[in-house]
Amino acid sequence: MERSNFGNHLPEQHRLPVAELRQNSSQGVRQVKNEGKLNIKFIRYSSDGTDNNGFCSETWKGPPCNDTCDPMFTLCVKDPRDTKPCSLYYKPTAGMDTGSNNVVFGNSINGTPNPFIIDVDKSMPSSIKIQVTVYDYDQNNADDYMDTLAAFINISASPNKIMSPYKPCSLLSRTNLGIGVRAYCDPDWYGSDCLTYCKAQTTDYYSCQASSGAKICFQGWKGDYCNQDVDECTEMVDVCQHDGSCTNTPGGFQCQCVEGITGKNCELVTNHCALNKCLNGGICNGNETDFKCDCDFPWTGEKCDLNVDITNITVLGVINHNNKGSLITGLRKVINDLGGIQGQVNVVISTHIYSESINITTQVQFYVTLENDAFLTSDFVREIFSSHSDADINQYLPFPLYPARDTDDEEIGITTQENITEGSWFKSNWYKVVGALSAGLVLVALCVLFLMWRRKS
Repeated sequence: MERSNFGNHLPEQHRLPVAELRQNSSQGVRQVKNEGKLNIKFIRYSSDGTDNNGFCSETWKGPPCNDTCDPMFTLCVKDPRDTKPCSLYYKPTAGMDTGSNNVVFGNSINGTPNPFIIDVDKSMPSSIKIQVTVYDYDQNNADDYMDTLAAFINISASPNKIMSPYKPCSLLSRTNLGIGVRAYCDPDWYGSDCLTYCKAQTTDYYSCQASSGAKICFQGWKGDYCNQDVDECTEMVDVCQHDGSCTNTPGGFQCQCVEGITGKNCELVTNHCALNKCLNGGICNGNETDFKCDCDFPWTGEKCDLNVDITNITVLGVINHNNKGSLITGLRKVINDLGGIQGQVNVVISTHIYSESINITTQVQFYVTLENDAFLTSDFVREIFSSHSDADINQYLPFPLYPARDTDDEEIGITTQENITEGSWFKSNWYKVVGALSAGLVLVALCVLFLMWRRKS
């Protein structure tokens, strides 16, 4: 039985004026300045094989239909902001001889590329209306109208094609069409509506933010177009650290660091002597992790800023590099043993040699520190010396104290010539005088005995 031409009588609400169809059809090939793209991908289509009147698409019989229909589709995409039908896209496809009423689409719909790629030459809409009209293709007779599927779909443009997944949608009526929809901006266009343009040239000092397209100025530049130099030396705080001097350059700055400091911002310390100067003639020895001041006597402290309390004594003899260690060791023992100080002590000394008409003496200045970096006062040290006899103290020293003291509470200090000539020396050296006199008497006695022996012989 021949098929009727009922398919030519498409209901009025599904028809488009011929002039508008031609105009909208041309939009698929019209070359325009694009800002974004819509992709509509047909995924699957299913029907019971009947047309709009309920007859099998290949016969006048009703269902069940033994023959399969050959569906052909007309895609119409409308921007709701526009009054024209199919304002964004219009595209018919050829009929498909699939051998089944359940169609799974590939990358081509009988020669029509799938997905449909739609150029949007103005702002991307937030929603679109998709309408798909389905016919059964008949080579010899008029095509039978099967169904019209339509839906409003919300969309939001992704920054680019790679970041734009398909959003699945189902168009339901007498038949069922599953599609996927995605929207994305063309290169250099950004935003959910693809209206923000940003393109960074090699000579520009900015990049484009991936989602919004906002200009992100490179470090050292500012302004709406990132073409204004930032003066880091005045607009930034402590850009050059550790007393470094700053010089502004286009898009940057340079720091002139002091000796012992390096790095772009003078942030790297290679010698800590650059941070803390030694005072009062101290010499600094430092590295990248620590520093130490070698202080002139009697200065001490981290920066040689403490003038310690010193004690003065005088010894009879010459203190030099050969016996300086013995003197320091002896003074330590005096503090520990006679002063009753427990734990390790440190003695720092300074010596001055004096040559007198009779003797050579050494003036010793010293101070004492404890393990907790505390200092012993000179009053405490002098009390140790004054409360013990010369014999008690001299046993620890390489040379005896000078001058020798008559009483235990006599002051220790640099002696005068009067002390030496008025008996102080004799008190310290009486044994030498007695020894010499005894030797002289023995010698006289021997001479007398020898003369008497000669006379007898």
